[in-house]
Amino acid sequence: MNNTMLKASVNTQIRVTDWSQTAVRKLHKRMDLKNRADKGQGAVEYLGVIAVAVIIILALMKTQVGATIRTGIMDQVKKITEKK
Repeated sequence: MNNTMLKASVNTQIRVTDWSQTAVRKLHKRMDLKNRADKGQGAVEYLGVIAVAVIIILALMKTQVGATIRTGIMDQVKKITEKK
């Protein structure tokens, strides 16, 4: 390999390394910005999950399955409270 080819090869490796480091740095900055923008959504998401759970519980209470579950829970509560 002659000197010109060696210089070209080394130059290419340096440029590729610099480019990849720059790309990774930019990606990290984007991820940091996205993470900052997501702050505060936790409470809204929790409220959404709670709302869905309440809807499911209310729907179950109106069905026979809900009555069975309610009876089972009440029986267990009675067992616990009667022991004391």
